[in-house]
Amino acid sequence: MHLTMAFGGPPEGEVELSPRDHAGLAAPKEFQKNEPGYSAIQSTRPQTLGYGLADSPVAQVARVR
Repeated sequence: MHLTMAFGGPPEGEVELSPRDHAGLAAPKEFQKNEPGYSAIQSTRPQTLGYGLADSPVAQVARVR
């Protein structure tokens, strides 16, 4: 099984969240706001990245980044 972002359901009743909890909830939103390029390519044309990685030494080096 491959999970890229596993989400849980809401807790039953009210729960007080710590600052660490708030930071954890904000992280995926921040990622989608600032880093959506790879996810967009993978969700629409996943093989496009495969071609670049298979055929281009530059893409291989960039992948290591």
